[in-house]
Amino acid sequence: MNDVKVGTFVGYNHELGVQEGGFEKNLQEYARIFKPIIKYAEDLGVTILYENCPMEGWRSASFTSTYNNLPGVLAARKLMYALIPSKAHGEIYDPSHDVWQHTDPIEVIKETNMSRLHRVHVKATRNLQNQARTYWGGMYPMQAIETTLAQQAGVPVPAHDWDRHHYEAMLPGFGGSDSMDWRAFVDVLKEQSFSGPFEIENEARNSKDTGNLEAITQGFAGAIYSLMPMLWPLGAQGYQYSRSNIKPLEEVCKKDIPVITMSDLC
Repeated sequence: MNDVKVGTFVGYNHELGVQEGGFEKNLQEYARIFKPIIKYAEDLGVTILYENCPMEGWRSASFTSTYNNLPGVLAARKLMYALIPSKAHGEIYDPSHDVWQHTDPIEVIKETNMSRLHRVHVKATRNLQNQARTYWGGMYPMQAIETTLAQQAGVPVPAHDWDRHHYEAMLPGFGGSDSMDWRAFVDVLKEQSFSGPFEIENEARNSKDTGNLEAITQGFAGAIYSLMPMLWPLGAQGYQYSRSNIKPLEEVCKKDIPVITMSDLC
């Protein structure tokens, strides 16, 4: 293995999904498409990683469902690994997506096969108790309604395709509390012997979305300072990342690998 990780999304075939047994048909379609991809990755020493985001804004708000990426729930990922047992695929876990789905990331990690978990995204969610949640509930997404009718009824509607669920994207430790216990989350990762990297993904409304470079930088800094005491040892200079396990860069054997297309794999 050369420790190269390639992140991707799987998608979801809604033409199959609306049929009876549509979820399982999507699993079979996934296996049909990804088996040759994963075998090719395995031959190269590459690991394919799926993110658990349902990609709720991938389709227009005029569609009823926001489940647009198969590995968006733990059950799907477990079934995907059962269908393709190869070790050449795994996951990037982003707790923020489970939070707005009212699922506890701590319990998800407890049920996760840690050999499949290669990356953790540092991104937070604050669930909103707003008017839209009161009208539409917390289980289903907001639906697009003709503007005049919605205004006549006084019903809130999505502002855009990603505004279907009732949450605010945040970074831990920056601009207030979010809806997850980060210390408990990091503790359970340690208990499960997670050794991969934590990657800050800044989509915070009060940082990245401002378009202000200083606010964006401050968001990253706030997340780092928030997590320092949980992840890094305390030394003379405070909490610092340990560089003791960093390996020097090495020359690797070079091999010219021909480009392979999906038609070649299939």
